[in-house]
Amino acid sequence: MAIEIEAKIKVTQISPIEERVKACSGKLLQQVTQRDYFFDRSDRSLVQGDRGLRIRRETSAATSKTILCYKGPRSKGSTYKSRQELELEVDDFDTAQDFLLGLDFELTLAFEKKRDLWQLDDCSVCLDKVVELGSFVEVEGPNQAAVRVVLEKLELAEQSQLPDSYAVMLAKLLQEREDLDPQALFF
Repeated sequence: MAIEIEAKIKVTQISPIEERVKACSGKLLQQVTQRDYFFDRSDRSLVQGDRGLRIRRETSAATSKTILCYKGPRSKGSTYKSRQELELEVDDFDTAQDFLLGLDFELTLAFEKKRDLWQLDDCSVCLDKVVELGSFVEVEGPNQAAVRVVLEKLELAEQSQLPDSYAVMLAKLLQEREDLDPQALFF
């Protein structure tokens, strides 16, 4: 069972963090655009159970792929957000979407982010720009200690962490703003 352990921090600018990652000998792995499509049942039982079901379209200058993902409920009592995450690369976005729709799931949210993915020590450092939300840093690692070490190196260890996913943050924003289309939040 794959467990995601991550810290998410909102930042006003990405460039100072990118400079810190470089100064710490981080390695840029890829720059991608991710379009995330979230699905739920009509009764919203997944989101009410703190779970998520997503299809991600990820493109870069060199590659394109589609990933089906399930996220389980967050673990309680952890310093960083920790939850089961299962991912499966699929051949075709349309077929994956039809598969979920055929199982009575509904598309509830679709949004885009620009992500620069770095490797620093044993952790992934994602420098994200999310439509309508702004800029964020995510540090994901194999354990809490590894995440903490990278946050310290990036001078972010004392910053407030966000417990919510981008999907939850956007859902809250959609409740406030009627002018946004929840199925087309793209740059």
